[in-house]
Order: sequence, then structure tokens, then C-alpha cells
Amino acid sequence: MSIRPLSLLLAFFLLFPPFAQALNILFYHNQYDGTEGSLLACVTILQKAGNQVTVKDANGANPNPLNDNWGSPFDQVWDMRFVDKDKKGCGSGSAQAVDYLDGRWRSKAEDYLNHGGRLFIAGEHYPLTDRNEGLYRLLIETAAVKEGYDPCPPSARGNSSTEGPAFYRVKNGLGPSLFYGAWVGGIPMALLNGTSFVDTSGDWEKNDQVDRSVVSGWTGDQLGGAIDAPVSCRGKLFVVWDATMWTLWQPEQKEKTERDTPIWDDASWFAWDNDPDKTEGEEMSRAQRVTRKFFPAIARWLGKAEGPCGPSSWDQASIVKKAPPPTSRPLKGPAVSPRVSTPAIKNRTSTILPAGTARLGTLVQLPSSQPYASSPTTIVFDHPPVYFHISFKDGPGDYRLDILDGKGNFLRTVFQESITEKKETWTSWDGKDENGKDRQAGRYFAALSKNGNPLRMISLFWVLPNQ
Repeated sequence: MSIRPLSLLLAFFLLFPPFAQALNILFYHNQYDGTEGSLLACVTILQKAGNQVTVKDANGANPNPLNDNWGSPFDQVWDMRFVDKDKKGCGSGSAQAVDYLDGRWRSKAEDYLNHGGRLFIAGEHYPLTDRNEGLYRLLIETAAVKEGYDPCPPSARGNSSTEGPAFYRVKNGLGPSLFYGAWVGGIPMALLNGTSFVDTSGDWEKNDQVDRSVVSGWTGDQLGGAIDAPVSCRGKLFVVWDATMWTLWQPEQKEKTERDTPIWDDASWFAWDNDPDKTEGEEMSRAQRVTRKFFPAIARWLGKAEGPCGPSSWDQASIVKKAPPPTSRPLKGPAVSPRVSTPAIKNRTSTILPAGTARLGTLVQLPSSQPYASSPTTIVFDHPPVYFHISFKDGPGDYRLDILDGKGNFLRTVFQESITEKKETWTSWDGKDENGKDRQAGRYFAALSKNGNPLRMISLFWVLPNQ
């Protein structure tokens, strides 16, 4: 019986579905990962699926991402930095570790997601504290998890670890039918604000039977906290709590997976041969096939941000370091201008700032019904003082600049003056409240008002040095 060309073409597309769109991915990797570089197998898989991948090697040291371009031409950023090193103890993570998600990475990720960014982060089971501790903080800061999530695992309200390799069913329409992982971690389903694509309540340490999401994704409307842009401008986040599948591509595994093995459907769960060596090789080959299908599906789900909200229109955040005392002349640097393209983002601005300054001009007049900008520019600094350059483009009036804590509570007024002819001025915040008490590192806001009406807000992210 002959097969008609149309039927043959249909069969081809069913077996090898075309990739919906080619994506340009920035891929962070660490060659000294303890797995002989096997995580680079993910790069090959993404490329074979039709994507362009640019690899940025951490080279054994935690890189500073703040000055890296995550915008155009990149559609997605994948943080696959990893060191295969168990520590287990809660609080044992080191901010100097190459794979630690420190304050710089969290600030960059939050700003990226506030500009429509598409971000993948590789998590792990709880013993890898260097990799996970900063990730726990990011999940809390972005309201990706509900109140009560425990960042000190193993915990029934936090991360844990399963006891070995397994194939898991995939849910909620991601695409592939199976996911392979070994000694996986996860987020308790009851505390997840996002979508779970893979979850399990079995085989957890101490058999706590908590149903945890091993593979999780968040769209903009499922995020909050530091992700405060208009929903139409927010990005997507995806986390897989395991990296063990990449050890399938280690050199010592090659002989096992290259044996002749039967081809079966991904829905099959059990081998039919009782030869332990042969069965292991077959299961490893099957796990490779599952993984080859799974990770391109993540890239498809993340997709790309389009239009003026996306990373293509995003200027990078700057680190505000200790600056010399301000003079009557502004420091040299690019002019600040509002990025007004559509009503959805008319109150959002992004600027590249010269080191040591935060320009806080009255660039956009906001209606009194909407206090300040709904998604302020973020300035990252590692120690005070922070200097502000204020321009009075809104005309004469009584101007005031207040420092607020992360919840919006008043801390201190750092500028208050009735302006008639003055066009600009400088002021600073030394990290103290109105009682002269030193504040801790964390998130703050600088809020500018005129005649008691809100004008502009800048988000201040104070991180500890080298963290």
C-alpha cells in the first residue's frame, strides 16, 4: 500500500512538529559546574529546536549581570549557572558562590520582568543552598509564592528532596507528556501563585507527602511585590527544580546510552528486559528523549515580549555607588526622557544613570487618582549616600522629596523647598530615618511631590556589598 504525499507530509509534522518561532536566548552557564559541562547539552537541544543561543560563561566566579544587555536582540534569558555541591544546612549558602542569586541578580531579574522579560532559572533540591537561597528570596520578593512559604528547607512549607530518579506526568498543556528528574525539589502546591506543570506528593524526604510543584511557570498576572508594572507589561518566569537530567550527557554515560535500545512511546513507564545493565541504558536513553522534548517546550511557553513594553525598549539598570559631593553642574550622562509609547506604559520611564546619581525630574505628570508611577525605575546601590538630581520641569511650587520604606511608610524628608525660578538642584539620602537611626539594606522609595500632589517615584534597592 502506498502513502499519498499529503498523508506523508501530515505524518512528518505529527512526528516532528515545526517550532513556532525562532527565539534568541542569552544563556548563562558555568564551565566549572562539577558535571563536566554537561549542562551545555541544553544549549544543543535548544539550538536543534531552531533557536539561536548565546552562551555567557561565568567561568567559576559569580558575574555581575547589572551591566549585561538582557534586551534586544535577546528574547529570553536562561540562568543555568550551577555548581554540583551539596551543603544542606539552612543559611549555609554563600553570596560569593558562582551560582548564588544575589541582590544584583534579583534586582536585574525583577527589573527585567517589569519590562516584559522572559526568564528561566534552574533551581535544585534543598541541599544545594548556594543555588537556592537567593532564589527563595526572589520568589518571596516577587510574590511568586504565598505568605507562609518557608525559605529554610527541608520544610513542609518549603523545598525538600525526593529520593531518586523518576518520570513524572506533565500537566496544563505545556506540550510533552513526561518530565525526567532525579532528587528533585519543589514548591508546595498550596503556596504556589503560578502554574504547576509537574508536581508530585510521593518520595519526598521523610515521606512528608506534601504535593510540590517541580516545574513551575508564572505569567505577569501571577506575580506581584517587586513586579509592579502594569500587567500588560509584565514578563514570564519559569523554574525547574532539578539539573540532574543533564548528567545523562556526561562522558561516562555515553556507552550506556549508545547501546541498541527499543524505541517506545513517551507514555511507556516500564522496561520489559530484566537485564539490569541493559535496562539502565534503555532508561537513560528514554530520559534523554524526554529531556530533548521538554526544554524546547519551556522556550515556546516563555515566548518573546513584543512591542514597547518589552526588553527591546529597556535601558539597563545602573549601580549607584558612592559619589563625590554634588556640584552646581549635573554630572555628564545621557539625557533623561520619558518613554511614552502607549497609554499602558505612559507612566513608566527607564534611564541609564551616571554612577552616583539618580535623576528625579518631573518627567511625567500623574493624575492625583494614581499616586506616583505604578512601576518606578529601580536604582541599585551597595552603600549610602545616594544622590538625587531633581529638575523642576513642572513649574513653580512647593517641592518635597520623601524617602519611604518598602511598604510605603514615611521615613524621612530629604528635600523641601518652595521653587520659583530654580530649574534643578541636588540632594541625597544618607541611609538614616528622621530620627537619625541607620536603616538596613533592602527596598526603599524616593517619592517626589509638588504642592502635596505625587509626581514621580524611584525604587531604591540597597544591597549589601558583594551580595
